[in-house]
Amino acid sequence: MTLDRETTPGSFETIYLCKNTISKPAYTIFQHYVGENSILVFNFDPFGANIVCTDYEFAGTKMAECRKAGIRRIKPNYAFKKKGVATKRLSKITEAERKELFEGSTAFSYPKSFNDIESEQCFVHVAKGYQITLGYDDSNYMALSTCLIQLEIFFKSNKKFLLKLLRQ
Repeated sequence: MTLDRETTPGSFETIYLCKNTISKPAYTIFQHYVGENSILVFNFDPFGANIVCTDYEFAGTKMAECRKAGIRRIKPNYAFKKKGVATKRLSKITEAERKELFEGSTAFSYPKSFNDIESEQCFVHVAKGYQITLGYDDSNYMALSTCLIQLEIFFKSNKKFLLKLLRQ
């Protein structure tokens, strides 16, 4: 769910509240921008790796941290129907593997080019065959929230694709 609105006395406000559309991996993202201020709360795989990130920026003061509160690492695969969600640590995936993934059968990718993965510090790729791959930087879990928000926006605007994915 997203909400964009003008607020009185005129600052712009954007709210993202996302929960995983597919059953696994589980995550919740709350992001709220009001003018120059922002709040982000991100929880990924709460019953496994349990990555918890908070990022607050108020009146020019910024406080951000992520902690891994679970007992295991992010799993390399999360079972979802007959397919699944694969996760890749950016430090373990080669440029050739990134290029092959992004040049393959693509229904959705964020960022748009594999060349932009380093600056985004995450990626999400959805193949036309419904395989989903998430890339993350294990020194910056917070960046993963940006990619997951983009994935949820894709699902919201592509209901037919989502229904086919859920029926697999």
